[in-house]
Amino acid sequence: METVVQPLAFKGHTRPVTCVTFNREGDLAATCAKDSHVRLWSAEDGTPLGLFGENTEARHVGAVQSCSFSYDSQYLVTAGMDRSLRIFEVQTGVLQKKIVLHSYPRLAAFGLENRIFTINTPMMSQIPALHIFPPAPDGQFCDQPEYTVQLPTSTKVSPSKVCEATWAIWGPLNKTVIVALDDFRVVIFDLEQRDFVDEIIDARGAIMSMSMSHDFTHFIVPSKDSHARVYDSRTFELLREVSAEVPLNAAALNPVIDQLVVAGGQEARDVTTTASTDDQFVVRVYDKIQQEKLGELKGHIGPVHTMAYSANGQRLLSGSEDGMVMLWVFDPSLMKWKSL
Repeated sequence: METVVQPLAFKGHTRPVTCVTFNREGDLAATCAKDSHVRLWSAEDGTPLGLFGENTEARHVGAVQSCSFSYDSQYLVTAGMDRSLRIFEVQTGVLQKKIVLHSYPRLAAFGLENRIFTINTPMMSQIPALHIFPPAPDGQFCDQPEYTVQLPTSTKVSPSKVCEATWAIWGPLNKTVIVALDDFRVVIFDLEQRDFVDEIIDARGAIMSMSMSHDFTHFIVPSKDSHARVYDSRTFELLREVSAEVPLNAAALNPVIDQLVVAGGQEARDVTTTASTDDQFVVRVYDKIQQEKLGELKGHIGPVHTMAYSANGQRLLSGSEDGMVMLWVFDPSLMKWKSL
């Protein structure tokens, strides 16, 4: 099936895009990249609205790994390789809080009542861990986490090796944090028990991201094994599975109709050792129920690292290795159909 929408290109990043996200209302979009920039855009037409940390003191030094809106769209939290989390006011772009960490954060994400979690990449003697910050409904963010939990040990390398986290997402009602590990497992952390209570072991390749449905009933896990798997967010039962022809880095669930998207592609270092085709970097669209491929969205010329749907399902953001962010705007009439 031919692409029926033409993307709007966001021009602003000069290095690989690491994270794209919409606010809950779907009228704003934020992007970050390895160029140290965090940018705000209109989700309506891609108009640039601002650069977070425009002055030197507020800006990250080095790559920014993730960005996440608070539920009320008042704040944006970013995680940078300068060993800091930064919380910006969305309306003004002012730096509200800088949290200095002892290791490199892989990502940070807002939950209910402005609660934040972050996972770290180990540095020297630091151990990979999940850090849970206390709620801050009044915007008074704490410098220190409420508690820190060491990640599980590896099942592949050595029982004494602590796994590193590759991505994580909030579960329903902030009762759990779902964490992807570098041994291809997904583990579930229960905030009430303060312990890891379950695991998923289906993936046979690295998991670089995960995405929760807008209603928090299910989530999708793309993998370098070229499969994306959809799970129930409470029972962790495998609900659906789709396969692509390329390693997958990103996936997203349409919040309105039964469709999902996956994307990825071979890394540059692998292109000379394996076969390469023209459709390496397309966004693939699937029927979530029938698990059948519906079409492709073409535009990226490098591996796609991150994707997100707007709340109404009519817009899709995707970001790639070449520093390009694409905004795909679907005609509202298409939202009534099961196919693009």
